[in-house]
Amino acid sequence: MKKTVSVFILLFVLFLAYISLQFVDLVSANFLPPPPPTVQVYIRPDGTVDPATTPIERFGNVYVFVDNLLNHTLEVQCDNIVVDGAGFTLKGVGVNAGVTLSGRKNVTIKNLDIRNYVMSVWLQQSSKNTISDNIMLTFFNVILDSSSNNQITGNNITGQDTGYGYGVQVNSGSFNNSIIGNSFTDTGIGVRVEGGDYNLISGNYFIRGGTSVLVRGCYNIISKNNMVDGRGGISVTGPGSYNTIFGNNIRGKSKCGIKIYHGSSNTVYENYVANCAVGVKLGFDLEFPDRKVENNVFYHNSFVNNTQYVFIGYVPDSNFWNNGKKGNYWGNYNGTDTDGDGIGDTPYIIDDDNTDYYPLMEPLEFLEPTIPETIPEFPSWIILPLFFVATLVSVAIKRKVFRPT
Repeated sequence: MKKTVSVFILLFVLFLAYISLQFVDLVSANFLPPPPPTVQVYIRPDGTVDPATTPIERFGNVYVFVDNLLNHTLEVQCDNIVVDGAGFTLKGVGVNAGVTLSGRKNVTIKNLDIRNYVMSVWLQQSSKNTISDNIMLTFFNVILDSSSNNQITGNNITGQDTGYGYGVQVNSGSFNNSIIGNSFTDTGIGVRVEGGDYNLISGNYFIRGGTSVLVRGCYNIISKNNMVDGRGGISVTGPGSYNTIFGNNIRGKSKCGIKIYHGSSNTVYENYVANCAVGVKLGFDLEFPDRKVENNVFYHNSFVNNTQYVFIGYVPDSNFWNNGKKGNYWGNYNGTDTDGDGIGDTPYIIDDDNTDYYPLMEPLEFLEPTIPETIPEFPSWIILPLFFVATLVSVAIKRKVFRPT
């Protein structure tokens, strides 16, 4: 009996050893072929395409894709050219940047479908370039590092990760860039300005995703954007001063329409904020003495059907809720207008330190935002006038008296 048991145990051990060897073989086996090495394509300083077999045809200073480029990257090394994707795809394997411009001027990248990279387009120390009418599906879609006077227009940008990732990131040292008429879908942050000044973010459509626009910088303009069902609308995380936020339409499912965590002398007017958990939030819940929130002005805004209209954190400084003549529309204001001038007879009291002395009786008229089949064109000549007008408005408001005498 003992001999039989011993033989059985021996056979069982041998069986386990055999199975273990097979398992090792399975684990070490490579059923999928390794991805092919990424092919780096260059448009060289002399204008030649390298490798020469790349399906890109040259017509003077215009380079046109004639086929898809899979597992390729493109680096432009010369100025004053146009790269036309002609609707073809540039697709990677989840690493690198699809298109890189370093130290470049007057380069246009257009009509290209860019997918599966860490970055779609990376601009480093580059100026006066145009990134337009492209389709992008990457983690960080457009990154501007120390790059100024560029235009990002008419692109259809989708995020690969709604919890992180950016549609467009404007980093420190990047000024006077225009981000106009783009469509952002499911991006972690639609547009993030991280230390850049004098940038224009206008006429864009933000659908779902995280915060639509986050700003840490000065003298930026955020205007006439539609933001639908994102986790946040516009956030000034600071330090952010003298930014102008106007004419934006922020609706639905957002935790907060407009936030200023750390910033001063920002002007916020003619925005429509509806169906958010919080309409406006100023400051943090806890005390941060070095993060001032002061002299910000809100007027002609419409706050409609928000669960909480205003949240004031630790903000010991003064902010203003009118321009000296007119304030904002508040959906929960119950005052009357006996003289019919459109302004409530009694103030709208937010708390002991924040009062709208001229609450409006009617909201602004904003249509429900819809995504157009084609992104509207925004002429470049209007950029400087917008900055000029916004600056004049801000200066004029700061000179007025915000409390009735």
